[in-house]
Amino acid sequence: MTQTHDVRIKAKPIKLPKPKQILAESGLVLSEELKQQVILHRQVIGDILTGNDKRLLVVLGPCSIHDEAGALRYADWVVSMQEKFPNLFLVMRAMFEKPRTNLGWKGLMRQPNIIGPSDIPDGIRKCRAIALKLLAKGLPIATETLSTIIPQYFNDLLSYATIGARSVTNTEHREIASIHSMPVGLKNPTSGNIKDAVDAVTVAISEHDEVLGIDEDGDAAQFLGSGNLFPHVVLRGGEKGPNYEREHIEEVVALLQKAGLPNGVVIDASHGNTQLPDGAGGFKKDYMRQVQVCLAVAHMRNHGEHHVRGVMIESYNKGGNQKITDDLSKLDPDVSVTDPCIPSNITESILSNL
Repeated sequence: MTQTHDVRIKAKPIKLPKPKQILAESGLVLSEELKQQVILHRQVIGDILTGNDKRLLVVLGPCSIHDEAGALRYADWVVSMQEKFPNLFLVMRAMFEKPRTNLGWKGLMRQPNIIGPSDIPDGIRKCRAIALKLLAKGLPIATETLSTIIPQYFNDLLSYATIGARSVTNTEHREIASIHSMPVGLKNPTSGNIKDAVDAVTVAISEHDEVLGIDEDGDAAQFLGSGNLFPHVVLRGGEKGPNYEREHIEEVVALLQKAGLPNGVVIDASHGNTQLPDGAGGFKKDYMRQVQVCLAVAHMRNHGEHHVRGVMIESYNKGGNQKITDDLSKLDPDVSVTDPCIPSNITESILSNL
């Protein structure tokens, strides 16, 4: 060995296109009309989170998008639900990257061919094209920020973003949230520690002059940010069980108020909030428990709990999930390939009760 750097890189790096190049490519440009739509939707969500708009924010959609046609079918359904339930403000999940506890498919952005080798440049283009088609239907879209690089290629399209349970204690993710242009939900970590999420909101709402990322030319850059306008805690359960009940909301609101932070809270009906005791001292998840979580949210709001401003639901055209196999022709485009989702017909029943 004759060098001390890059000794574990097995091939020549693949250069990513410059963000400004992607944003200007034919078919990937955000039109002026859609730009104004995104700006409006961001403000609506901000007004809901601050309590100025009394509608309930509902962020719903598949755990991940793996098929364009399936995603567009679901989007059409969401549009019809928005017309049916004007007391709600529906935002579609457009999850193109997936955090993994272990190994597995990392999402359409990183593995656009699903079982083939990673091709992030192609993934960026494919996902941006799908997102623009979702926007063209009049929908606001949301995703999770996993990388400090990808936002420059994608965030102009987003009305809402989250920092997930595996990233929320990371300084770089908290600081990236502070320069996001859209409202950001910061989930409690998998440990269930609510204070960590409150601390993340403190960082996200504050000014920073040392945020690291890439600029529109793809160059490493130091950003000076003024803080996110609408950061908030998302309760998603944890290792000790669910945390969507009134006692948990009162706990997080007290912490937010003590820190002088906005006190709107969003409940993630999925993930750790779907857990039930397994009889052996632990927990097991049941994705259908999202129904009970949402009913609990509706009950609390109907009985004066005004701090809950939104709910997140993992939902898709059909229920459950499926495993990825070598024969992609056998994949159902309307069934999740990652976490199981509740079907749209049951989701409609949930929406009618919120």
